[in-house]
Amino acid sequence: MSIAESTDQPRWSRQTQEAARIPGTEWQFETEPRAESGFDIRSIIWERKWLLIFFGAIGAALGYLEYTKEPPVYRSSASVLVDRYQPRIPIEGIDPLAGQKDPLSTHLALFNTPVILSKAIEDFRLGELSSLSSGNPMKSISDGLTVTRSAKSDDILQFTFTCGHAEDARQVLEAVIASYFDFLGETQRDASSKTLELINEAGEELAKSLSEKEQTYQKFREQSALLWTSDEGQNIHQTRLAQIEAERSGLLISSSQIRAELDAFRGALERGTSRQALLMMADQSRQRSGEEEKEGSQSSTTIASQLIPLMLEESMLLERLGSQHPKVVEIRKRIEVTRELLSREAGEQIGVAPGKPQPDLLTLYMQSLEEELKSNQEKLRELDDLFLTERDSSSKLSLDENQGRVLREELQRTKKLYDVVLEKLQEVSLVDENSTLTATIINHPSDGAQLHLKVFNYAGLGGAGGLAFGMLIGLLLEYSDKRFRSPEEMMSALNAPILGHIPEMPQLPKRRREKTLKETGVDPSIVSFHRPNSRIAEAYRLVRSSVLMGIKGDRARIIQFTSPDP
Repeated sequence: MSIAESTDQPRWSRQTQEAARIPGTEWQFETEPRAESGFDIRSIIWERKWLLIFFGAIGAALGYLEYTKEPPVYRSSASVLVDRYQPRIPIEGIDPLAGQKDPLSTHLALFNTPVILSKAIEDFRLGELSSLSSGNPMKSISDGLTVTRSAKSDDILQFTFTCGHAEDARQVLEAVIASYFDFLGETQRDASSKTLELINEAGEELAKSLSEKEQTYQKFREQSALLWTSDEGQNIHQTRLAQIEAERSGLLISSSQIRAELDAFRGALERGTSRQALLMMADQSRQRSGEEEKEGSQSSTTIASQLIPLMLEESMLLERLGSQHPKVVEIRKRIEVTRELLSREAGEQIGVAPGKPQPDLLTLYMQSLEEELKSNQEKLRELDDLFLTERDSSSKLSLDENQGRVLREELQRTKKLYDVVLEKLQEVSLVDENSTLTATIINHPSDGAQLHLKVFNYAGLGGAGGLAFGMLIGLLLEYSDKRFRSPEEMMSALNAPILGHIPEMPQLPKRRREKTLKETGVDPSIVSFHRPNSRIAEAYRLVRSSVLMGIKGDRARIIQFTSPDP
């Protein structure tokens, strides 16, 4: 039971102004009541639970009925291992699986396509099977066929086929696997054939190119002026230039040495150096240069070579024995005799015409050096002229030499490439019959085993559909129910605030009502009970206080009505 106040002005419009002056109304709503109707799903489910249970049971029963009408289903399964086979003879530089990192991913997408199914239907006459005779056999096989990778290994394919006949399921699976094996063989044979064809074409082109280059090179050798002592032609003028340059270098060095030696002798004579010492120096110079001495100069060379050891021995004896020792005196005499002989040889060795003074050996040696220097200069002039001539001839043959080198390098490159192609062709021929992918049946297709459909799936789906339908009916019933569902709806409909809410008073038990009626003769609904501390008494006091404090003026009206809820 609820009590509300009705005035000309809505209560909530005066709420903010009068709430502070009306005691006991602090608990009332401070905002404008909402106009929408509130659907409480939980309350709807609770109130309509029997309706939901009824429709859920109907749905489950219909699902079970559908389960009983389903025809039997049979499934056949098989396993196939697809291995990435590598040839026993590896082909260097050629990867047989290049560009196909995971071929099984592509194959999985082909099983439900005409690439494999059409051949299986045609070769094994699958269209005549009872389960595939009606409709489109390819679509029926595609719908019932499933090919996946095994959880144990990515190289194992799991085949399953489902249909309404046990024997047909096995036959279809055998046909699909056989068609897949044929597909592997054909594709790989085609790939090998294409590879061989490409290599053969390359070999033929290289052989033709090699023959043309050999003919061109042979013709060049016949027409060229190069010296062909080996595969590489030699420029004979270039060889001569090298020899001439070597001779020129030797003559230049020799002339420089002779000129320096003459300058040294002349400077020594101007300084007054002993001619005997210079003669000894010339003798040593001749010995170092390895020149052959004439027979007439062998005596002077022997005498000059004996003088130096005697002088060294004299110096050593002076240090050990002193100047008056007999051995020192003897050595000195031998040195004097040797010097006299050397002086005599220096002035009398070369025979001259009578009446002319005989030149000494040093003078003759210096004259020979001057003549040798003049001879070297003449040789250099001749070699310079010859060098220029050979250089011109060598330049003319340089073009032929470069052209021969280019032709020879091209011929060698073509030969190497041709040899490589022949080698690859032999290797590919050896592994032509070997497949890069090999398929092996691990588990052969079995007879179709009947699949036991789960009744709980059908009943569950039917029950879920029934509950959904029951919920829809409950919502429609709730929407058609015009009773108040909340205090907010009551405030919105009456355009007045709620002063209080009187709870439902529980009835007395039946026996107690009968006893009260019998003892007092008064109907139990009229009997009052004195319970000042109960919730009902408190609710009445709250409503009474709100009514008394809220009445102001003659225009105030109080409406009291009852309702089961609220």
